[in-house]
Amino acid sequence: MGTNSDLDALTSEPEESWAWKTRETVRWAVSGPGFTVALLEGKAGFVVLDDQGKEMWRPEKHDYSSVWVDKETKTIESSWYGPISTTAKGSSSDSGSIVWDYDGNVLWKDTGENRYMYGVEGDGRFLLWDAAAETLAKVREPTDPGEWKIQGEEFTVVDDAVYALDGDTLARYARTDGSLVWKADLSPGWKGIKQSSEIDYYANDDLVVLSADRTFGYSAKTGKALWDASGSGDVVATAGNRLAVIEPGTYDEKQGVTMPSTGPYPIYDTSGKVGSLPFSTGTPYAAVQMVKVEGKGEQVNFGIDDGQLFDAAGKPMGEDGYEHAFQALDDGVYLLDRATVSFREWHSTEDAWSLTVPDVASVGDKENNRDVYMQVDDDRLIVNDKHTVRLYE
Repeated sequence: MGTNSDLDALTSEPEESWAWKTRETVRWAVSGPGFTVALLEGKAGFVVLDDQGKEMWRPEKHDYSSVWVDKETKTIESSWYGPISTTAKGSSSDSGSIVWDYDGNVLWKDTGENRYMYGVEGDGRFLLWDAAAETLAKVREPTDPGEWKIQGEEFTVVDDAVYALDGDTLARYARTDGSLVWKADLSPGWKGIKQSSEIDYYANDDLVVLSADRTFGYSAKTGKALWDASGSGDVVATAGNRLAVIEPGTYDEKQGVTMPSTGPYPIYDTSGKVGSLPFSTGTPYAAVQMVKVEGKGEQVNFGIDDGQLFDAAGKPMGEDGYEHAFQALDDGVYLLDRATVSFREWHSTEDAWSLTVPDVASVGDKENNRDVYMQVDDDRLIVNDKHTVRLYE
């Protein structure tokens, strides 16, 4: 999904700056400004490493399901969820979210069941999603009643807007003060038998796409119903300020893998369907990246599963040969094949460089043909296997 395409690529072979080794199991690592966060398996939590690969600090231990670095707010955000028991009276879980500054000081902590930190705002406030109360609120701390509170079963937050889905109503609110911008009544029964958690939607500056038993398009500015179409799936951003709906793959229990859906996947703008992406994928949210390829002008789509370029309408642009693509950038593509990392510039038939990570304890990702994981940042790569995190610059 169109992230990080403007990062500076390593166009010549990098060298290993440091390697951090542990007996614990590393799930993956993510880069921050002058540090690296390594997420560990199970309740070991995570560790923060400095720019020399030395341990700086560790947080309290939880089985974190997500940990990410927010460079705009200069925070490290995390959450975890694990069921404890299920009885006739209901279920209980070990869940919560914590936000740290870069030095490890806790800025936010909430372990309330069914309450989740949705995001950190630019003014230092937090968005708190209360799944039980079905509200999203802007708060200073978990016990704060909130500067504003919005009712809804599901939310999506884009730029200066909060979109809330509440029963048969879709509404837009101002992100700054929670005031109502517009509210649209949906047709009764629009979601068929689907639960709210099975409904996917996303918005940009022009369009809100809501996908349930069918796919519906609404004006982001007015809430006016623009069109509806057959089919459903995961809504993802694509080139040209458009949105595509990508059907999820199906899990094959015998093989233990997700079988890809076959496409093509429709692309929409405010007028309705304007094209389609003709590829197959088992990972909808990671299927498309948006890049600006030198010599191609406007932003185009890169199909990460098959290494092809597509214009904003989904027409193939004749660029292939990027098997095992991991990350597309404006300059080219990072490739990851088992434990071999390489970089190929656009329009080239050969890799600019290639290196194989040594002494790998495999992460065993056969589905994606990977023995290691990789995270891309400006002029640097964070690569991890099962017990080692390496920085290449």
